[in-house]
Amino acid sequence: MFYLPPKRTAIIETFVKSRGKTKGSENRHNIVHLLYNNLVQIVDREKAKNKVILFNIEFIVNPLSRRELEVTFRCIDNIKPYGFYKYTNEDFADKLGISVEDLFNYNKSMKIKNNYSKTNNKDKKAKRDKKILEAYAESGSFSSAAKSARVSLNTAKKFIKIIKIRSSGYI
Repeated sequence: MFYLPPKRTAIIETFVKSRGKTKGSENRHNIVHLLYNNLVQIVDREKAKNKVILFNIEFIVNPLSRRELEVTFRCIDNIKPYGFYKYTNEDFADKLGISVEDLFNYNKSMKIKNNYSKTNNKDKKAKRDKKILEAYAESGSFSSAAKSARVSLNTAKKFIKIIKIRSSGYI
């Protein structure tokens, strides 16, 4: 499996954040290099530079100086013909100072976080549905159910109709 630049950028950020501010300065040049190299492939160079500068200040223990950042930017900007390096997963992991297995583990931890947000959305939807049902049971009106649950009238109607069909035994 070969990770695309957006995925690699997320892996770099997860990697540095998970290590905390007590570590991270020993390969800070490589981290900034990889981050900028991946960002120039997905956003324009000025935005990439700004993101790297902010990342450098926020998450790296001993941030690189402005001069060191400029050298990194120039190094990548002058690569012909693409304007960036093409790294294999092995080279990418090696520059971060981790094994390829660790690289896959960071990817898995990101998927776990995404699954948490999906379950969180399911909980929110369940609460919303409960509000719709309670308000409809009290008033018998679609509009008051929609207002109390802060959803559109069509959403309230569709949800209540589905519940009625389910309770009648058709589904």
